[in-house]
Amino acid sequence: METGVEPRAFWGRIGAIALPLGVILLVAATAVHPSREHPMNHTAVFMEYAQNDGWIAIHFAQWVAALMFSGGLVALYFAMTAKKEGQNRWRASAWSRWC
Repeated sequence: METGVEPRAFWGRIGAIALPLGVILLVAATAVHPSREHPMNHTAVFMEYAQNDGWIAIHFAQWVAALMFSGGLVALYFAMTAKKEGQNRWRASAWSRWC
């Protein structure tokens, strides 16, 4: 099935959605993260985590946000370096090494 979308546009759209969505999700998850205790007081910090029911969901959301942010950066990289369809740069670079 031919979509007619060139690789730059596809990766650009993915990056344009994933990057800011990852930032927004990370800010939202960090806002509800329990952090009243001093970070160097480990006993108090772990007690605070133990009393919080949503710590697994909060850390999972932060992990997903980091993946989305990183994936958005990778997608934008591919959008900036993509060639038009039909131009296989890997085959061209391998051919140029042998000639």
